Amino acid sequence: PPITVITGVRTEGKGLVVRGTVSDDSPGSTVTVNGTAATVADGQWEVTLPDVKPGAVKLTAKAIDAAKNAEKTPHELTVVVR
Repeated sequence: PPITVITGVRTEGKGLVVRGTVSDDSPGSTVTVNGTAATVADGQWEVTLPDVKPGAVKLTAKAIDAAKNAEKTPHELTVVVR
């Protein structure tokens, strides 16, 4: 199954832009962060989560490859939004 890694998080307006990488031995992986689909290109992905409230926010990035193999241990990260 594919593997995701969150590599960066930044605020943009009231939202969060989350970036990362996905690794798999076949092309065509899809990535979601907290259920929102990310844009994936060349193993890099990015998603904007709109209207994030201040405080601790748990981010969960997970991938599914073209053969429908789901990531077994999604990357989880908690960030503090101010």
